[in-house]
Amino acid sequence: MKITIKILTVLMMTICLTIPFSFAAATMTATIGTYSTEVTKGSTFNVPVSVQMTGSNSTSYEVTVTLNPSSGLNCDSSVKTISFTADGTQSTSFSVTAVNDGTYTNPFSATASATGLTSSTDSTSDTLSVIESPSWDATLSVEDSAVCNGDAVVVSMDFGVTSAGTIRATFNNPTGLTLTSGSSSINYGQITTGSSSWSLLANANLASTNTVSVTMTSDNPVSSITRTVVVSEGPDCGSSSSSSSSSSSSSSSSGGGGVAPPTAESKIINFTANMLQKIGFDPAKNMIKEIKIKSNKNKLQIKIMVKKLYSKPNDVTTPKFDKTYKYIEITHANLSNDDITEAYISFAVEKEWLKENNETRNRVTLLRYDQKWEELETNYYNFDDTYYYFKAKTNGLSYFAVGTKTPSPAQTETPVEYEDEASVVDETEDASTNEDSHETTSTDQELEFDPMPPVETKSTSAIWIILLLIIIATGVAGYMKYGKEKLEKKLFKNA
Repeated sequence: MKITIKILTVLMMTICLTIPFSFAAATMTATIGTYSTEVTKGSTFNVPVSVQMTGSNSTSYEVTVTLNPSSGLNCDSSVKTISFTADGTQSTSFSVTAVNDGTYTNPFSATASATGLTSSTDSTSDTLSVIESPSWDATLSVEDSAVCNGDAVVVSMDFGVTSAGTIRATFNNPTGLTLTSGSSSINYGQITTGSSSWSLLANANLASTNTVSVTMTSDNPVSSITRTVVVSEGPDCGSSSSSSSSSSSSSSSSGGGGVAPPTAESKIINFTANMLQKIGFDPAKNMIKEIKIKSNKNKLQIKIMVKKLYSKPNDVTTPKFDKTYKYIEITHANLSNDDITEAYISFAVEKEWLKENNETRNRVTLLRYDQKWEELETNYYNFDDTYYYFKAKTNGLSYFAVGTKTPSPAQTETPVEYEDEASVVDETEDASTNEDSHETTSTDQELEFDPMPPVETKSTSAIWIILLLIIIATGVAGYMKYGKEKLEKKLFKNA
């Protein structure tokens, strides 16, 4: 009996001594995981913390995990709780915002604590760099926002960026617009400013709205932006049959053959600074025969497009004409009016229109719209069987209107000097296929404007014939008079 009691006593003492030691044996270890070591100012990133529990003997523990960031780094919630019911490893994550830029050494420490257990703390030895976020200034533009199948489109982009590494651009065009020049992927390298342009052609898949986008990216720090422009299908695409039926009833208001669907003709050229560029067009399509432009900058892939409009644009006022002939729109992609130092326009007016409206060519006037209609000094210089040709100097390109009004005192039928012909570059061909053909000439070998306007008359030949007959008759009369006098002298001598 005594032996039994002694055994029970030993067992009880052993149990009592064992229980405290089993609880004390539970340990935990906090570890900060991997996070981004280079972030941009204002960005948010995650810092993971894991806790390993050992020797718990299936005892439940509520472990509190606290993350302590350095000053300049903000943690929205710096305390998290992890529940343990057995040994193992569990993790949690802290969202940190980089408030201030700079370099942080040992930026974080994390502590795990639980009732009855010794706390565990871990700190990082990494260096965290917080850099300024790239600042993008990028614009994407297209001047021809309404096109038809077969029309050319030029999309232009100018950009600037700060605190960036390698800059790239990705160009995306819809199925309705075919990329004809320019790369869909461009690596600019480490630059802060740049520009690009892409030429497209509207095709049979042209939709009512066609979105073109360019995505700009930087790799250090990682950043990106996307810019878009919309090209729409023009309201008059394919409507020539319906338009022609109403042309006769509308000719008095729109002029020059009535309502017809707008046509466009464009040329893509390269500009050499301070060199006068000559671009020829078909006056039968859009009444513009030639445009000459001088720019103060070297410019590549400049698109000049002329488009005859069948009515007054909605966003302009009505010009003060006695009779309106036509409206024309001249656009220029990748070239601003500030880049233009000189510009001259040669245009055609149908003789038949002037005759039908009882007008004369000395009343033809060209106006340009720039916030308001401005009258340009307009001069007649030539004619053919169908047209009278006129020229005018302008300060820029935009909307133009042609009509008749009382001419200003400076406006006459005697042409003024058209421009300095010392250096004219003929750009009637697409510069994309003839980029090296610019030549400076002392005189314009293809001068379109005569020194004096020709006199249009159908009796010129008749006048020359009459003068010739008069000369012949005078000679015959003189000869007969001379023979008569000679005969009289001979008869007088013989008598």
